[in-house]
Amino acid sequence: MKRWLVLSLVMAAAFAAGILGGHARLASSPKAERLDTTLSFSDHMGSAHRLSEWQGKWLAVNFWAPWCTPCLEEIPLFTEAQAALGSQGLQVIGIALDDAGNVAQYLAEKPLNYPVLMGDENGVGLAAALGNEYGVLPYTVIFAPDGHIAHTQLGPFQQTEFADLVKGLMR
Repeated sequence: MKRWLVLSLVMAAAFAAGILGGHARLASSPKAERLDTTLSFSDHMGSAHRLSEWQGKWLAVNFWAPWCTPCLEEIPLFTEAQAALGSQGLQVIGIALDDAGNVAQYLAEKPLNYPVLMGDENGVGLAAALGNEYGVLPYTVIFAPDGHIAHTQLGPFQQTEFADLVKGLMR
């Protein structure tokens, strides 16, 4: 539990530093070029999921936490896009960087229409490998159906920005 508190404080400080430094909306440079579909994460109920489950789809992987206000503010954009574009090949996945109990509590109050996986230290490492060098939340990476990175977003999406971006990419 203490480890999660330290991780939470570090990530909150990094987020604040990103905003104060003017970096919250800058696209970062991904280090990895494609998604490693062999990676496996558990959901908040303990069931393991490989990222290969969603291979061949437009995949939006959003790194977030229930304590992150900008993360919570953009979640409706993801649920709307999943509902509108899921049948056209979009799959949103949330990777939560918090304690499973906190995530389960949030999801019990506000269920989402897309999978939420527990990121723990592996999620932080994946976000960094995908270009989140600042450790800022939220952080979203959109992968093309072939697994290549199509877009990275450091900081939250605004209004219809996410759906508009995905629609443009899917053309």
